[in-house]
Amino acid sequence: LTASAVTAVTYHDKAPSFYEEVKIQLPAVLTRQHHVLFTFFHVQCQPDKKSSSSKDKDKAPAANEAAVGYAVLPLLGRDGRIIDDCHNLALLLDLSPGYMGAKQSLQKTIE
Repeated sequence: LTASAVTAVTYHDKAPSFYEEVKIQLPAVLTRQHHVLFTFFHVQCQPDKKSSSSKDKDKAPAANEAAVGYAVLPLLGRDGRIIDDCHNLALLLDLSPGYMGAKQSLQKTIE
């Protein structure tokens, strides 16, 4: 079981759609606090001009990642049932301060 999944998007797509299927193991008892957190990254694909030298031409460029937004998908609806439908999620620029301790761990994985 994994704690995260990565999906691709078309380069410079202004309105991406994601169709990948990700399966997650849920606890036996769900509460209204259970949700899925999506983190969106900008990945710089172009090589850094400063580091490109004749020796480095054969090496694949290292991708630089920066978190650009988050989205939260609640698992239970107001009626207490699992939400099983298509979703359009609002993109948040930042998580609430102290959000489940996740912001600190996300920043550590980016750095």
